[in-house]
Amino acid sequence: MTIEKTIDPIIPRYRPDLNLGAISEMLDKIVHDYVHSDLKNQPKNVINEFRQTVNVCYMRSLCAPGEAVGLLAAQSIGEPSTQMTLNTFHFAGRGEMNVTLGVPRLRELLVTASSNISTPSMDIPFRTDIDPEVNIEDEAEKVRLRLNAVRLKDVLEFVDINEHIEIGTSNSFNDRSRIYTIRFGFLPKSYYKRRYFTTPSKVLHYVETTFIRHFIEALNRRLRLLTQSSGLFDTKNTRLGGQ
Repeated sequence: MTIEKTIDPIIPRYRPDLNLGAISEMLDKIVHDYVHSDLKNQPKNVINEFRQTVNVCYMRSLCAPGEAVGLLAAQSIGEPSTQMTLNTFHFAGRGEMNVTLGVPRLRELLVTASSNISTPSMDIPFRTDIDPEVNIEDEAEKVRLRLNAVRLKDVLEFVDINEHIEIGTSNSFNDRSRIYTIRFGFLPKSYYKRRYFTTPSKVLHYVETTFIRHFIEALNRRLRLLTQSSGLFDTKNTRLGGQ
């Protein structure tokens, strides 16, 4: 059995605020891996300059003993979130700015950390060296239209709901039905053709094949919930139509 003497880290021996190069073991490993992977073909003076730059940045990032690091961290989060909130109110009246901003955006990225972001955004660079005669702005607009999400409310003009009570031939209380008729009115294509890559036929196809099914499922869940909580609804005699 051999006993190897471990070497103490450099920080306990040399104060990092007074000795340039006294960095943590984790940062030293990151720099070492980066130099041997990305800078292996660079000359030695470039590598030394890179190491010195990292050492200087590490020394400048240190906090003095007794410094209010909690307040600095809170301010570092609070000030940008305030600016994001102001941008949220600034773009509140613009329908094309459908991007979550402000504190909800920070919660979505840091707290929730969902893999399915509700309002994702991305920047797409376009190559200009393929065909000089092609207008990049026009092509970018075509791509934006194809990738822009279309919600039902964006192409919906109005929703008309009519309600009436229908009494059967027996004239009893159980032979009465409350009938709801829901009518959807959609905007003409001229209102959204410059903003969304869709057509009225595609909108109607989505409503008939997807939206009505989801709508009926949501109504059924709501009726079951109300029945379990109050017992005022009779789901056995409830009928839902898709017309």
